[in-house]
Amino acid sequence: MTYKRALLVDPEAPCFYHIISRCVRRAWLCGEDPLTTRSYEHRRAWVEERLLFLAEHFAVDIYAYAVMSNHYHIVLHFDPTAVRAWSDEEVAFHWLEVHPPRRSGQIIEGDRTENKKLLLADQKKMQRCRERLGSLSWFMRCINYPIACRANQEDQCRGHFWEGRFKSIALLDEPAVLACMTYVDLNPVRAKITEHFHEGEYTSIKRRLTQKESISVNLMPIHRYPKVLVSSIQRSLLSINLKDYQALLRGTHFPGNADLPLTRGWIAQVLSMQHQYRAYGSQGKLQQWARRVGQTRIRTNSVII
Repeated sequence: MTYKRALLVDPEAPCFYHIISRCVRRAWLCGEDPLTTRSYEHRRAWVEERLLFLAEHFAVDIYAYAVMSNHYHIVLHFDPTAVRAWSDEEVAFHWLEVHPPRRSGQIIEGDRTENKKLLLADQKKMQRCRERLGSLSWFMRCINYPIACRANQEDQCRGHFWEGRFKSIALLDEPAVLACMTYVDLNPVRAKITEHFHEGEYTSIKRRLTQKESISVNLMPIHRYPKVLVSSIQRSLLSINLKDYQALLRGTHFPGNADLPLTRGWIAQVLSMQHQYRAYGSQGKLQQWARRVGQTRIRTNSVII
């Protein structure tokens, strides 16, 4: 049964989500096609670059991602209430960064100031922009639509590039978030693209290690540029640091060499992410979530079916 996005994504409460978007027919449209031997590997960089750029302008924080050959995963924290604290100036800045003025497909920097004035003078349009910057669906549209247009132009064809709907899975507590992040960062290893997680291209763990993030500081969101106009202080919503997270990844991939004491239940929880249930979390959190969406049956292994 398909649920409305408004039920799966709470438009009023901050929450972590696991996002999955696949190429149509799961074709190899972002990697190296084993049948035609044609390489589309550069498109994975398109997705990563677009994702990190948009994270600076929407009410989301990226905690993990992996861009694969025919799909990608994101673990993000979505806060629809954040945009309410943004000033009109901030909303106009972020909106025009995402949708700059164009003529014949070319960005016209000279029109940006005038467009900003017009936007600030139109309160109805300003409110619409504010709502869209606080919309997870609009965030995903701004990732997938330009990538699809660019790929179709490159292939000189028309038609769908992505499947019609992206999957959004609620992660209701920190253990669920960490299990999902582990599942995402180990995706290239499970797919046998690479042997070690730190070698996986277009993944969040590779970017964290490349940026030389402090190993003693709790895991922060991954961003490409600083949010220069947002006055709120960025803080981590997780209690684990990078050193312990790397140990968690190693222990999950090589249970016999775990630096941290990992249980079979933890390994099972990470592997359960491949089932892509609608929500993950403790039994109490799942019961609250189920009441909100009007669902009555919950599995005993703390996942919504």
